[in-house]
Amino acid sequence: MYKMNLSLLSVDMKSDKNSCKTTSIRDTVIDNVLFWAYNDSIADIKWYQGKTRFVLLLENLTKKTMKINWDEITYVNPLGRAERLWHAYGRYIESDKEQVPTIIPSEKSILEPIIPVDNIYFNNGWKEQYLLVYRTEDQKQLNNFFEKPVQIYLPIYVGEEKVEYIFNFTISEITPFHF
Repeated sequence: MYKMNLSLLSVDMKSDKNSCKTTSIRDTVIDNVLFWAYNDSIADIKWYQGKTRFVLLLENLTKKTMKINWDEITYVNPLGRAERLWHAYGRYIESDKEQVPTIIPSEKSILEPIIPVDNIYFNNGWKEQYLLVYRTEDQKQLNNFFEKPVQIYLPIYVGEEKVEYIFNFTISEITPFHF
């Protein structure tokens, strides 16, 4: 088994008013945990890659209320397959149902664990598959994963305006993984 670690390369941002691509990404340590951080005039956004999930820490920097519609967020895995993401504050049995949007008041923040829905399964109880862990002994197949893109599409509503963020990660490390 092999675990793949990500690096955040760039962020694409598009709204009704402007669009840009940025590489102004920084690493930030919070409570001894390394987050990838990006900010603009709208939001301060930090990501963490856990064993089974991503963690999103998002601060609303505007004077308007933000809304995240979790059913619009998408994860693109290293194989190029788009997957639905589920924010993990609900019950696993309901992970295939419509999700309640999160409201973020002006100048407030949220901390949300999110999981690809395809990684949630039932086997003598609800479980989560490891994020970016693959069973293979084929070195050629592993080499094909190195530097592959992984994306998270995160649309945020700021008042009535939709702002679309695409976080572009790359697989930066492949290491043996033991349970």
